[in-house]
Amino acid sequence: MKNWIAAARLRTLPLALAGILLGAIPLSEAKYLDHIALALCLLTAILLQVLSNFANDLGDTQNGADLQRTVGPERAVQSGAISISSMKRAVWITALAAILTGVTLIWWTLWRQGWLISFFIFFLLGLLGIAAAYFYTAGKRPYGYSAGGDGSVFIFFGGVAVVGSHFLFYHSFPLGTIWLSIMQGMLSVMVLHLNNMRDFEDDKRSNKTTVAILLGWKWSKVYLGGLLLLSATSLLLYVIESKDWKQLVVLSLWFILLGVLIRVLKAKDVTGIDKELKKVALSAFIGALLLFLLS
Repeated sequence: MKNWIAAARLRTLPLALAGILLGAIPLSEAKYLDHIALALCLLTAILLQVLSNFANDLGDTQNGADLQRTVGPERAVQSGAISISSMKRAVWITALAAILTGVTLIWWTLWRQGWLISFFIFFLLGLLGIAAAYFYTAGKRPYGYSAGGDGSVFIFFGGVAVVGSHFLFYHSFPLGTIWLSIMQGMLSVMVLHLNNMRDFEDDKRSNKTTVAILLGWKWSKVYLGGLLLLSATSLLLYVIESKDWKQLVVLSLWFILLGVLIRVLKAKDVTGIDKELKKVALSAFIGALLLFLLS
């Protein structure tokens, strides 16, 4: 059980939940939030994140990246703690569970209320999410090995999680969700980019191409600063658009993120990067929770 918990990488779950909490903010509609829909959405997000982590553990071993791993958490499949066949079964089971909860979610929020076309659109979107989670590092041509991870994370952790879940809850697309989705997307890409900066030397040795590898060590730091600036700007635009000024207090979390950026800018190698990405992920979750509670 301990090995499976480690492979599930529970520390990544708060980031997956943050987007759903942001999508649950009622904004100007002031409508009732269906707590059954919220619970189903959170459960589906957890399952998709665990699926991604299982597939990542499996794929990086099969494609050789984990054979060069010297930093970060130990990988269950590469270390032999979990067999390849067992992890493949876990991927299938988790994917089927995500489909089950996802279909239940869109049946409850869309089909049951007569939104039939939207039901099929979200069904296809859910399948795309599962495919994105799996083929990030698994399969014969994982897009995460061709610097495609940043775009995928921005789309699914930002746009789909925030705008998509808001539509499921309230059947609307207010402007505020766009700003929140950009903010969440940028923070999520920050976490991935820090992860890739941590693995910089290992990925170079295993010929795994990430945005960090393409940019190099120096420009990766500039890129990180750009992501931080865009996330803060998006939050500010959201507060201005919503005119809910008390939510400006959430910007105080960006002082923590600024500290992360400063320490990374000073870093001469990957030492210490891992603990910085944890701070970004936790700050994103706390920020989303505060925005949800203050709304």
